[in-house]
Amino acid sequence: MAFELETGMRLFLKEKSFEEFEYEDILGCLLRTSGVRTDAGHAISNLFDTFGSFKAILEARPEQLLSVDGVTKKIAALISMIV
Repeated sequence: MAFELETGMRLFLKEKSFEEFEYEDILGCLLRTSGVRTDAGHAISNLFDTFGSFKAILEARPEQLLSVDGVTKKIAALISMIV
């Protein structure tokens, strides 16, 4: 599983130039390479729907992040450590 995730992430990163990255991509890379094994894409989509921006997600308290569908304690902790 870890090998597949690592290989998939490398292919994803090779396909895009830095300028093409969206905030959703950046957050996804951070979560997936930090070992999040849940459906991070679902959580990320819900985070952006709930908070509206990358900045607002990063400024949210862990308990606010946990109120979003798909966000686990691990995801909330990882996002909280970014800032």
